[in-house]
Amino acid sequence: MQRKLPAKARVKQVRVPNAYDDTALKLEIGDIITVTKTNINGQWEGELNGKVGYFPFTHVEFLDDENGS
Repeated sequence: MQRKLPAKARVKQVRVPNAYDDTALKLEIGDIITVTKTNINGQWEGELNGKVGYFPFTHVEFLDDENGS
């Protein structure tokens, strides 16, 4: 299923990126990410707390609507 981007997604798995990777987002369960790009390699781009970076798509689930449900 193709989604129109940007789209909101909720973090479902914690991710602490490698300290040397300044392009990766640190994720906490419950964070809401604005997904801006998807990629078949599994690394998606998004914005969280004003920072744009990359994260594994397996760590998030799309929200059904803009209200966060």
